[in-house]
Amino acid sequence: MKLTTVVLLGCTSAYAASLSSLFERDINVCGWHLNGDDCICMNSQNGALLQVQTNTCCTNMGLQTKNAICTVAHDNRDTFKQCCKWLNQMSVIGHCR
Repeated sequence: MKLTTVVLLGCTSAYAASLSSLFERDINVCGWHLNGDDCICMNSQNGALLQVQTNTCCTNMGLQTKNAICTVAHDNRDTFKQCCKWLNQMSVIGHCR
């Protein structure tokens, strides 16, 4: 989904300033918030939450996503992060709170 406004939740001011010249921006860029043991696969270059990749890793671990975020037990966080890495896609990393 594309928006004509810039979603800047959680972005640094320098990053936000660099985005201000764009007419439309993906809603997933800096528009996510993690609680507790929440984990996501994300784009390391722009901070975008990657819903498909997050769902893939969450499902592979026998878990379910809620709002494109996977709640992972603390002991399994590294496994989730490695799953994102093992997808072998450019700029995809796993991130947990």
